[in-house]
Amino acid sequence: MTLLALLKRLSNWIAIVGLLLLLAALASYISSQSADFRAQILLALGAVCLILYLVLESGRVRSALRGRVLRYGSNSFLLSAAFIGIVVMLNIFGARHYWRWDVTASQRYSLSEQTINILRGLKEPVRAMAFFSTSNPYQARAQRQLDNLLESYAAYSDQFSYEFIDPDLKPAIARQYEVINFGTVVFTRGNKMQQTTGLDEQSLTSALLKVTRDQAKQVYFLTGHQERDLEDDGEWGYGVIASHLERNNYRVQSLNLAITDTLPSDMDVLVIASPQVPLTEKEINLIDTYLTGGGKAMVLSDPAIDNPFGDLLERWGLSFQDDVVVDPASSFPQDVSAIVAMKYEFPDITRGVQGLLTFFPGARSLTTLDNVTDTITIAPIVKTSEMSWGERNYRDENPFRYDEGVDLRGPLPIAMAVTASNSEMRLVAFGNSEFVSNSALQNVQGAGNQDLFTSAINWLAEEPELIAISPKPAEQRFLVIPPGSARLVVFSSLVVLPLLVVAVGVVVWWKRR
Repeated sequence: MTLLALLKRLSNWIAIVGLLLLLAALASYISSQSADFRAQILLALGAVCLILYLVLESGRVRSALRGRVLRYGSNSFLLSAAFIGIVVMLNIFGARHYWRWDVTASQRYSLSEQTINILRGLKEPVRAMAFFSTSNPYQARAQRQLDNLLESYAAYSDQFSYEFIDPDLKPAIARQYEVINFGTVVFTRGNKMQQTTGLDEQSLTSALLKVTRDQAKQVYFLTGHQERDLEDDGEWGYGVIASHLERNNYRVQSLNLAITDTLPSDMDVLVIASPQVPLTEKEINLIDTYLTGGGKAMVLSDPAIDNPFGDLLERWGLSFQDDVVVDPASSFPQDVSAIVAMKYEFPDITRGVQGLLTFFPGARSLTTLDNVTDTITIAPIVKTSEMSWGERNYRDENPFRYDEGVDLRGPLPIAMAVTASNSEMRLVAFGNSEFVSNSALQNVQGAGNQDLFTSAINWLAEEPELIAISPKPAEQRFLVIPPGSARLVVFSSLVVLPLLVVAVGVVVWWKRR
């Protein structure tokens, strides 16, 4: 058998091999995003096989071109070409115009408005480098999830880019950026660098903010009066909220006015968290002078504590009431004084907590005094329901009973904001300090307590883009079917539908009989 006869006998296989080689060349191009040497070799070999088939089967090809096969084949070819063209155009459009559709109820796979605003406001290039091992299956799974999240970040800003690096394959880069653990993400802007090991939106956006800010804002917590302690990890302490503020690009420190006659020059916000011992007149005057000069402060107090602030708040037209707020319509079932707040005002602070519940385990109300001048504006932040009241006889044996003419009828403000038109002064007052204690934040995870406190700090520090980003847990949805409906579903599925199929079959058989 001659070589030509052997090739003709194998012509169909040659054509198949040629097509497979062309497909392999296309796959190589798609995977590498470039026509590399391997793709070029596969393309050349595939083309040679197909040309050889056309030469060997020239007679069959000419016959096919003159018969019905050509007409039908041409139609199929045109339809296939149109389909491929549409797919290619959609891919090109999709590559140039990023768009995703999140159909989850909680928008779990969408970036928050805060993150989007930060990304769109980037003025300089920011690069994220994620260090993951490609040989570890757990790392690979986490990398896929992070890749999806960072892709969303990059879609909202041309100034943001990211890449994944395997520290085992590129140890020099890992050493350069001081990476010692897998799963570390490093954000860089110029010579600035910020690391994070958190892979959620909160952690990533916090690191992004830190690397884009030249200086972090300073928040001082007053001490020396038995206030809630930043370093206390117990139930009473504020260690959890202090760590949260630091993750949100704040520097948190303590301030004891007993050992200094001046306030720190770098103080952006002063927090006075439920002092148990009254402030001295000297301290009150010092803080008032700070506020008059455009300072920002937050004060928190709990019920059953004598006013520890002296006349500090009265100078700004605000006062804590000596009561315990009771709200039967919106509270814990076991304790009507444990307020569940759902009504928010002052959107500059509460925009990030709309739709969330906040818990205040024992709150006192606030009131506006008559001495407010035209330069002072006081607005409620959180209010209780119309069914609530401020119980003044809370020290009685059975206190929680509304007494007309004695107790204060709701709705009542339990958090208020004060501004001055003639200065940059800002003041926030909460009638409860327990709502962001370590115990409260650990027991009411998923509530808006932490976000409300942080948003208030952001407003005071004039950092509106640093609004807290709430986690978006997966929601569990249950379908509850009443017993009657359940029996109907079972009957229709097991009886009606099978009988309907049998009936249709009988009718068709009868007509074709």
